[in-house]
Amino acid sequence: GIVFRGNSARNVRNFMYSDTHRLDDVLIDGNWAENIVNGININKSSGQGGSRRVKIVNNTFHISDQYYPYASVGYGIYLYDLAGSSNVVIAGNQIYSASGSNIVGILLDASVDSTISGNHIIGGTTGLSLNGSTGNTNTLVIGNVFDGGTSGIESPGKSRLLTVANNSFFRHRQYGINAAGTDIFIRGNSFSDWAMAGGQDSAIYINGYPFDGVSTNIFITGNNFAGSNAAPQSSAIAFDTEISTNV
Repeated sequence: GIVFRGNSARNVRNFMYSDTHRLDDVLIDGNWAENIVNGININKSSGQGGSRRVKIVNNTFHISDQYYPYASVGYGIYLYDLAGSSNVVIAGNQIYSASGSNIVGILLDASVDSTISGNHIIGGTTGLSLNGSTGNTNTLVIGNVFDGGTSGIESPGKSRLLTVANNSFFRHRQYGINAAGTDIFIRGNSFSDWAMAGGQDSAIYINGYPFDGVSTNIFITGNNFAGSNAAPQSSAIAFDTEISTNV
């Protein structure tokens, strides 16, 4: 295994970077960095099978899109593994960037059995991107704070068994949650201090890509929209959907 703990840096492009090699039994814990483009950058598009048992916990990153202006986008935590990662835990991290800057707090793709919990993601454009190119299966997003930017969570396609529970969403200009897929459970979240930008804005937005315009088995229950003035919307044909006990 690999342990990367208690390190600090500033004014670098990547605080931690790994490419091509499978990472198993990894703990990235208690690190701090500022004025960086990417905090944790695990970008594995080739090589041996998927990374397993990766824990990224209790790190603090201050992300800037100014230090390296040639970078088109920055990430707090970037875990992209086309071979399919499994048993990923991203918990207790704090990721800060200027609201509206081209920053994604966390990007996760092609994972199975992952948990994203207790993170505070402030500013940027998107708090959490569950990337749509290969999709994620059995993902739990629980107890996070998403504050500012365009969207809190973007899961534009191929999500299966996605649970988004007990998160807080503040001051997003477009969506709190924008999701598509099958077996999606959105419950117990709160949405407040909305800054609406246009006609399609909503606290929760269910779309149909890439399932031929159809999302299935969607459950939106027990959420609080009192501070958002933006009830759920859908552009999909959503079969087997329940929307209940929201306020």
